[in-house]
Amino acid sequence: MLIWRLLRYESVVSSLNLIDRLLDHQNCFILLISSSIMELKDALKKVESSETFLDWKKDHHDSFLAHALVMFDGKWHLGYFDQNKITSFLMNDEVVISDGQDVLSSGETIEPLDLSMISISPSEAFEIAESVRKNNYSSELITNKFFILQSFGKKPIYNATLLTRSFKTLNVKIDASTKEVISHSLAVLADFG
Repeated sequence: MLIWRLLRYESVVSSLNLIDRLLDHQNCFILLISSSIMELKDALKKVESSETFLDWKKDHHDSFLAHALVMFDGKWHLGYFDQNKITSFLMNDEVVISDGQDVLSSGETIEPLDLSMISISPSEAFEIAESVRKNNYSSELITNKFFILQSFGKKPIYNATLLTRSFKTLNVKIDASTKEVISHSLAVLADFG
């Protein structure tokens, strides 16, 4: 049992050392990740032309695109708002629909995401978030990242979340029209509990 634990520990240490080496060259690492992300307009076209979406849309005439979420693996989750529910469509080999989730009643209005106002790509948003990390939180090493693109105050906002090896989250909000960093903050994951 002790040998297994030591081997497991050495494996973890080796993995962490590999991650450290990759993160030393993080710009290259981020570009590799970013290049695999299907651009939003392509994802939107694929979803909205799918049989799954077209069948759903028949019963949800007043729905609109409310958010786009992309994970580290580059898969898009497109969320459509209709009658106080968000229904998400996941981009896999085929478009997969999730059941509509009730929207929390926080008093905020869900706004349509206006793609014509977006002037930067998801790849550029990740580069900006990485620049914020380097300039303000350089000791934090990133293990995973995702972002949500949604509208606040009639402006499209990239809300990038970077998970760190020290169990913290770096949140960077970027105006998708102007590239302006609106805010950034670092929080311990335990603070969310």
